[in-house]
Amino acid sequence: MSKHLNLKPTCAGRFYILNPNRGFTMIELLIVIVVMGIIMALVTTNLYAARQRASDSQKKSNLRQLQTALHLYYGNFHIYPNAPGNNGFNFYACGVSGNDKCTTTFTVGTTEYMARLPRTPSGQNDFRYYPCNSGDDFRLKINLQITSDVEILESQARCPASTCTGKSLSYSSADYVLCGN
Repeated sequence: MSKHLNLKPTCAGRFYILNPNRGFTMIELLIVIVVMGIIMALVTTNLYAARQRASDSQKKSNLRQLQTALHLYYGNFHIYPNAPGNNGFNFYACGVSGNDKCTTTFTVGTTEYMARLPRTPSGQNDFRYYPCNSGDDFRLKINLQITSDVEILESQARCPASTCTGKSLSYSSADYVLCGN
């Protein structure tokens, strides 16, 4: 009785026996699963960090747009908008008279300075506005997710809270700040 061997050539021209019943061992499967788990953990972490960086970048961009709108307002009225109280959530410069609270847009009379104010997903202002020095300056601040962003410290040094007279103002380690001057 002759047994037929299933021979397969290798790259070097040698032959090896192909065993059709051979599968993966338990150790091989565990190694593959562990390696895939490590790769998934790294990818998930990087995706989460990328999402935070994108969100922070969008917040900074929105704040710069609001800063530009406030500069345009100042060019027309020679004073920055009022913000009664000290919570920084609202400013009053909208409506026909220019004395109404700005909720979703920054419009005075027929002049639209900003079509949509930055908002959180829950619908609140995503920034804090503080007029300073009798309306000749202001501070805008927004809370970023990545507190190690070097632009946070640079912005706080550029716009110190101590030079904002007329408001009791302080910054947290996550506050990105823009000022009027």
